[in-house]
Amino acid sequence: MSFSSPYPAVEIPELSLPQVVFGDLADDDLAKAAIIDGASGREVDYGRLRHLVAATADELAHSGLRAGDVVALHA
Repeated sequence: MSFSSPYPAVEIPELSLPQVVFGDLADDDLAKAAIIDGASGREVDYGRLRHLVAATADELAHSGLRAGDVVALHA
């Protein structure tokens, strides 16, 4: 069974996810909240998020993951 949205199609830019999330960040924006946990109120700012993304990418590359490999994430 397939479903169709009543809304127009979303345009997806020809950018990577990090480019979309961090592309236009100014130094002033690094302390702003990027993620807020609604249950606990815990916040992760853009500077910390950028660090965590880079650290995760480094670990995946160190473990042998290369461009074009497929990864499944479960959260």
